[in-house]
Amino acid sequence: MLLKTFNYCIFLFLLLFSFKVNAQNWEKRHKFAKSYFGISNYIVPNLSNGNYLATEGNGSIQTFSKSGFLSPAINIGATHFWGYADFYISINTASIN
Repeated sequence: MLLKTFNYCIFLFLLLFSFKVNAQNWEKRHKFAKSYFGISNYIVPNLSNGNYLATEGNGSIQTFSKSGFLSPAINIGATHFWGYADFYISINTASIN
C-alpha cells in the first residue's frame, strides 16, 4: 500500500513539474509583435495591345496600348502572435497612369 501511494505521489509530482516547465516559453514570451519597414519596386513591362468593346456609339471593338511602368513603394508591416500572422501595407509613391 505504501509503495502504491509513493508511486502516485511520484506520478503527480512529475505531472505537475512537466506542466510548470512547459507553461511558458521564456525565449518567445516577449516576441509577440515585431514591426518592419522597407522599400520595393513594382515593375510592369510593356505589353502587347489589348482590345475592348466600346459601350458608346456602335459598340465596336477598340484597340488600346498597355504601356509599362515602374512604381516605387514604401512597406510598413508587423508580425503578430509570435510570427503566426503577418500584416503589412504597401504605399505607392508614384502615380500609376
